[in-house]
Amino acid sequence: MLIKCRKEARTKVLNVHSRLKETYLYLTAAFTLFLQYCIDRDFVLPQDAEKILCDFRNLLHTLVLEQNERTGQGRDNDVSTQVDYLNLINTMYRDGLFRVVDSIEQFDDNTHDGTIHSGCLWLRSEKFVEKVHSYCPFINFDNMISTLAVQNALKLKPSEKRYTNQLSRFKGKRFYAIWLNKLQSKHSAK
Repeated sequence: MLIKCRKEARTKVLNVHSRLKETYLYLTAAFTLFLQYCIDRDFVLPQDAEKILCDFRNLLHTLVLEQNERTGQGRDNDVSTQVDYLNLINTMYRDGLFRVVDSIEQFDDNTHDGTIHSGCLWLRSEKFVEKVHSYCPFINFDNMISTLAVQNALKLKPSEKRYTNQLSRFKGKRFYAIWLNKLQSKHSAK
């Protein structure tokens, strides 16, 4: 669990003083352990704990960035340009933050965020935006998608000027399709 918190701190809080990174790590780990205790003692439901942890991370991240600005470490730096988006998405995918099924036949719009199909991780547009912003509230989503397109990590149709695709089975619903080989190559490079 601490390793997961450490990985998250490394990917989430970039371009801040090392002590602020440590503070983020320790506070997140402590709060995660506290919430797990509350779940184990039936003080809180797991889904409520997930929401509470997400709100805590968002607040803590905001505080870390504000403190970084106060100390002068973060002036004139655009944090979002320093994020490895493929690594971020790969981490979220590997850690199970996206509810993904192995085939489009298993996909249920009410319970799943996406599916694996034709060599891609297909994520529902609104779910993808929501999950990324809950995990990393400072991310400029449009910049992330543009960067992924430049890296050829998105499956794009040349005839369309959109970053999303449709699967005929889902009656016009839009998905971001991220090539699995791009995610797997990020994983094997580590």
